[in-house]
Amino acid sequence: MSEIDSTGPAGKRILIIDDEPLIRRALSDYLTDRSYVTTTAADGAQGLSEARKGQFHAILVDLRMPRVDGLEVIAALKAEQPELPVVVVSGTGVLSDVIEAQRQGAWDYITKPIRDMDEIAVVIERVLERARLRAERDRYHGEMEQLNRLLEAEVDRQTQDLLAQNRELMALNRASYAISTPLDLDTMLNRAIDAAISATEGDGGMVRLLNPATDQLVIAASRGLPESYLASARAIPLGEGVIGQVARSGRPRGGRDFANDVWLAPLNEEFHSYLCAPLRAGDEIVGTLGIVMRAERGFDDHKIGLLANIGNQLGVAVARIQYAADLERANVQLEQANAELRRLDTLREQFIQNVAHELRTPLALVHGYVEMLAQGGLDPDERQVALNVASRRVRGLVDLVESITTLQDLDRQPLRIEQVAPAELIRTAIQMAEQQTVATGIELRRECPPDIDSFPGDFTRLAQALYQLLDNACKFSPDGSTVTITVQETPDTILISVADKGIGISPEEQAHIFERFYQIDGSASRRYGGTGLGLAIAKEIVEAHGGTITVQSSPGEGSTFQLDFALSLVDILESRGYQVEIAHSAQAAQEKVQDFDAQVALLDVRLRRTSGIDLIASLEEIRPGILCVTMTAYAAMDTAIEAIRRGAYDYLQKPLNIQYLLASLERCFEKLWLESEKDAAEKTLRQRNRELGLLNRVGRALNSTLELSQVLVAVLEGVRRLLNIVACSIWLIEPETNELVCQQTIGPHSEVVRGWRLAPGEGLAGWVAHSGESLIVPDTQADERYFEKVDQQTGLALRSVLGIPLRVKDNVIGVLQVTDSEVDRFRPADLALVEALAASAASAIDNAWLVESLRERTTELQARNKELDAYAHTVAHDLKGPLGPIVGFAQVLAEDYATIPPQEARRYLYTIAQNGRKIGSIIDELLLMSGLRNIETIEMEPLDMASIVGEAQQRLFYEIEESQAEILLPDAWPAALGYGPWVEEVWVNYLSNGIKYGGRPEENTRPRIKLGFDEWANGRTANGEPDTDAISDSQFAHSSIRFWVRDNGPGLTPDERARLFTPFTRLGPKGGGEDYVRGYGLGLSIVRRIVEKLGGQVGVESKVGAGSMFWFTLPAQRG
Repeated sequence: MSEIDSTGPAGKRILIIDDEPLIRRALSDYLTDRSYVTTTAADGAQGLSEARKGQFHAILVDLRMPRVDGLEVIAALKAEQPELPVVVVSGTGVLSDVIEAQRQGAWDYITKPIRDMDEIAVVIERVLERARLRAERDRYHGEMEQLNRLLEAEVDRQTQDLLAQNRELMALNRASYAISTPLDLDTMLNRAIDAAISATEGDGGMVRLLNPATDQLVIAASRGLPESYLASARAIPLGEGVIGQVARSGRPRGGRDFANDVWLAPLNEEFHSYLCAPLRAGDEIVGTLGIVMRAERGFDDHKIGLLANIGNQLGVAVARIQYAADLERANVQLEQANAELRRLDTLREQFIQNVAHELRTPLALVHGYVEMLAQGGLDPDERQVALNVASRRVRGLVDLVESITTLQDLDRQPLRIEQVAPAELIRTAIQMAEQQTVATGIELRRECPPDIDSFPGDFTRLAQALYQLLDNACKFSPDGSTVTITVQETPDTILISVADKGIGISPEEQAHIFERFYQIDGSASRRYGGTGLGLAIAKEIVEAHGGTITVQSSPGEGSTFQLDFALSLVDILESRGYQVEIAHSAQAAQEKVQDFDAQVALLDVRLRRTSGIDLIASLEEIRPGILCVTMTAYAAMDTAIEAIRRGAYDYLQKPLNIQYLLASLERCFEKLWLESEKDAAEKTLRQRNRELGLLNRVGRALNSTLELSQVLVAVLEGVRRLLNIVACSIWLIEPETNELVCQQTIGPHSEVVRGWRLAPGEGLAGWVAHSGESLIVPDTQADERYFEKVDQQTGLALRSVLGIPLRVKDNVIGVLQVTDSEVDRFRPADLALVEALAASAASAIDNAWLVESLRERTTELQARNKELDAYAHTVAHDLKGPLGPIVGFAQVLAEDYATIPPQEARRYLYTIAQNGRKIGSIIDELLLMSGLRNIETIEMEPLDMASIVGEAQQRLFYEIEESQAEILLPDAWPAALGYGPWVEEVWVNYLSNGIKYGGRPEENTRPRIKLGFDEWANGRTANGEPDTDAISDSQFAHSSIRFWVRDNGPGLTPDERARLFTPFTRLGPKGGGEDYVRGYGLGLSIVRRIVEKLGGQVGVESKVGAGSMFWFTLPAQRG
């Protein structure tokens, strides 16, 4: 059938199927006169044929026809064209035929003989209108389904877009965090590559940095690339290959052609696509960032833009780090150079002055005596004196040269450590100094016990040090005096002292006498001579052995210089700050490391009963990570190789060079420090991986649901697992009030906090929502913004707070707040981590809201569809019910009025009038319901409730009379606000309902209906009892008046009360009688809409067997 329209009968095609020619013609002529287009058929078979050929708007069919009767026609048409209206025109007068026809699919019926042809027009118009309504309903359903599909598709698309944007934002956030966090260059580059791989959905990446000196790009960091490629990768000249061209042009490039690029070809077998972006710092290109992908989809323009963005950020960070490193390196080098220049300049001046003085004086004397000897004229004694003086001065010059040479050797040659016998050392030093005492008669006395222990040192250097002290003592001592060298032994040290009876040294001079080239000022220094190197040489030799040199002296009382040497290598190491334990055998060493946290073991290769090399494995087993350094007097290379092969970290040869030993220990502890740093970095990396894993799980949880409550719980659980905190909560902004509402929280006393409201800007959460900025509060007690009610109500004493705004695009929708009872609990890294989670949470919450809105819209559409179906059903059935008796009784009166007794005729007319009123009432209520939906606001006015109730009673006069209902009214009514016509409809519906359901027919009890009122405030009646059956949950700031209608009916079950106040809902018949009460389900739904429009509530209180009380509230009139 063609689409039904509502333009009237013009052009509508009607098929008439009847075996009586006169009826066919009469119907055709009549309908043609009414502007219909008709087609006729003489029997059922012809009618079906015509119906299948043409497009008709309605069909009139007789039931009794030859071959194919009307019922068969109806059944066939219902199967083939279910939306085609079929009207039965029957003269059988058998009710069962009509019922069967309607069961088969007939839409309406007309009884023959047709007394009034206008009845035909009414029926056809009715079925056409019904068909139009059904077509409109189907079209509406189709549009709703299409709209739902479009909305679902749009939600899916937006969700995917938001998820993609969320992933990109998280990746960019990680990249920005990695780049902006102060880190060393390698760590920053690796983190940036990880972020770039995540952002572009790649599988590997590499950063090459440009070497300006060579114009080559060198690999600085990589992730996910084959080791074989990295091992063979070379520096790429600027401009060569894709990578070199990107660095030269400054434009990103991507592609799939690995084979034609010699620098990318090794990656061809494992990867499918590549993408390279420049690292740009302003106008300068500092390197490239490349990503490779195994999947065939490749990189789109969006991914290229993302990588270029990361490359720009990374380029600036790299340039910044490089510039800072270059600047720091240059500053250090410059400072070192300046210091060195100053030192060298000072030394040069001192050296020139001292050496010039020390050379000038003896050379002048030697020159003078040589000239005197050359000129002759000296007697033999004078010649001998001249020769002795010249010889002594030349020896002084030799000593000066040797002192300078000794200083050079101290700077260049390391010590050679061996066991030094103190007695032999002193004997050698005295022999070296004896020549200085020949002319002065100074006695060199030694006091050294013969059994004194030896100690580790460099014999030659120590003898030089003692010689310098003896020479210095002889130089400043009077002729014929004594210089004493004494050796003493303590449990830990050897003490060697040199004492003279010379001129002494003032306290001021004592602070400088050990400096190179320093000489005591005044005539004394010039008189005694010297370069100022002797004491400096002695001090440097002693300190190189780990010893100390001190002086005790007073002017005019002589001086004593004391040397303090450690007796063993242990003492030397302990003097350097090392903790040392000694083991004299392999077994003792194994026992020692079980209790002593040894980090380095110095092992002699030759131990009793075993080898130090064999001990390495057992020590490493007992103390994993210990570093072993072997020591031996053997110079064989195979011994060193075997020690290294068996696990030794270093190898030293005896006699030990103390500098070499200390350098080896420094390398050992540097390696241990590096390993410790590596372990810490790995721990940090594992923690980061854990955090990323948790973020990933939270992300999957957020993507797996669109239920807001589940989204909130997933976010909070994720935060708690990430940070291991006491409590956290999500506060969302309520659009109507702009208040923050705690929607979900986890932690102790969550039920107390959930549902709390904060005014705009109130508390830390309010500040975050207002400013749109994240917040770290180390101690809430020191922050006046803190909302102290939390502690008062929960007793938690929260001290640290993280606040992160939940942002969707540029709008803050709420706050994620993380709290802990520990002061200063959170760090910037925690904030960055939760910010990444908050970005996903905000998108998920927004999606959940969107889906919730869609569901509400869908529910609303479904409710309207249901109302539309019920409306069509009401029109088709409830209007039809009263029409049947009206038509039937009217027809009887028209045919047999003269023979019907007056009383019977009045009953017929009363029935017609009663059913007419029912039809009018239905139509009025349908119109009122439709009008209510379109009215947004209504002007409230004072009500004359007595007059309104009176009008309602007048409208129900016939129902009250028929049911003999008793109506009880109060003496006076309170002043309330509302809209009179609407309130009248409420009373009419409540009273009508009470009349229908009041009374007990089985007990011959008539309806008794009582009207009344009471005070109503915030969901409670005047007696303070809450009402449990109120429909609306809204609360009122002002008092209201509750009006009610109480009946004496059978009462309602809880299930029946729950189904009231919804459109087209009808309860079962009263008193068990099938036809005792009939309704069309509109009244109470209209009541609800009216009262809610007026700002009130509706409800019912009822118990089975005790009647019902229907009520509604209105605002009370004040003043």
